[in-house]
Amino acid sequence: MSTIEKNNNKFIEILFCLLGLSLPISGALTTGLWLVLFVATFFKFSKNPDKNLFIDKIHFPLYGFIFFTTLSIFFAINFSASIFEFKKTAQVFIMFIFIYNMKNDLDLIKKFVKYLFIGICIVVVLGIIQYVFGINSIHRSLVYVPEYLSFLPKKILSFLSLNDMRIQGTQSLHLTYAEILICSFTFFFYSILDSAYQKNSLCQKIKIYVLYFFMFLALIFGFCRGVWISMFVFFICCLIFQKKYRFQIFKMLLIYITILFCVIILLMKIPQRTQKTTWTDKGYFGFYEGENSKEQLKKLKGRFFSIKPSQNKDRLAMWDIGIKVWKDDPLLGVGPKNLKDVYNEYAEKEPNKYPPYMGHIHNTYLQILADRGIVGFLFYVAMLFTYMGYFFVNFKSMTNLSLKYLAFGGFSVILVFTIFSFTEYSFGDNEFVMLFWSLLGTSIAAISNYKTNFKS
Repeated sequence: MSTIEKNNNKFIEILFCLLGLSLPISGALTTGLWLVLFVATFFKFSKNPDKNLFIDKIHFPLYGFIFFTTLSIFFAINFSASIFEFKKTAQVFIMFIFIYNMKNDLDLIKKFVKYLFIGICIVVVLGIIQYVFGINSIHRSLVYVPEYLSFLPKKILSFLSLNDMRIQGTQSLHLTYAEILICSFTFFFYSILDSAYQKNSLCQKIKIYVLYFFMFLALIFGFCRGVWISMFVFFICCLIFQKKYRFQIFKMLLIYITILFCVIILLMKIPQRTQKTTWTDKGYFGFYEGENSKEQLKKLKGRFFSIKPSQNKDRLAMWDIGIKVWKDDPLLGVGPKNLKDVYNEYAEKEPNKYPPYMGHIHNTYLQILADRGIVGFLFYVAMLFTYMGYFFVNFKSMTNLSLKYLAFGGFSVILVFTIFSFTEYSFGDNEFVMLFWSLLGTSIAAISNYKTNFKS
């Protein structure tokens, strides 16, 4: 190996570590690192091509989904909009392949996972701090702050708003924060739990409960009902499939329920921050005033158990349009990112029934069905179930505990993703999708590495 190749490999290792750290924190930084990593990795491939990289059969549904997504672009209503959307799909696909290629370097996988975990911990802290301060950037041009912080300079408030109950800076929402956090939590859950109890140290056990306490707190502060429900389902699956640490898992579930209950009680006692005044010019701020918290709690209860609240009614109406759009273009759909061009045609016919278009129809499955048709939808579902089955089979058959728990982590990531995808278009959120595929790619790479070495 030449000196240039050695230096390039070292450079790739550094980039992967930085990537693991940045994935949960900054979408912009992650994209920049990927561009540099793409060049460095392409140089490595050109020198030592991996002929088996693309032929693993578990990736065939993914390839089919990419292929039919590409095909739907050529039949799209708005070709340029679909091309723009496809760029993001292609970028994530390349990222996944690069991370999967780490299967040849177990040390690199360990370092990537280590820095990814550090990034997640940073995000948990930032999210809780932001909630305590109450700084909230909803739009790119506005920063809403509680009135008691209004004396601070705007530059400081803008900087603090980057922690906005979420990650990824001022262009993302609390939903992104909650979704990324729950996927990361389920991915690392068993590995961390096993590590603490294997050492049989009281100090380690206390640390793990403190860590999970703050993770639960951050997840609940995300105020995303889909994520809350997904967490319950995850714990139930753990109790069913995992015999080891079942008592500890049950205690975790009780802690989670207790924290959720306490947060709801606080909602009844502490006035919630609501928008009072806003300005439309970039850089200006609005202020919060107190609102009847019991009314807020009533709204929260309604969102779970009734279709009457406007958010629930709007979602059902948007889903109805998604189905109608698909019925008109059943095979390949209207094309990625094209639903917005036809949505209003249906909504204007019954303006009292249908809300205006909100960027997507708040359901990943119906969005893909309308965008990519039945063919793309079937490959999408096959892709998720193929990877889920792969992880579950390896979880049941693996004897190596670290890999066993990593396989269960990959299974759990897809499980919670499939649940909250019923109320959000998570697959269209670039920040979330980058982390989602990175977690799956890491799990598959580690399992592939173990199987290769075990066979040899």
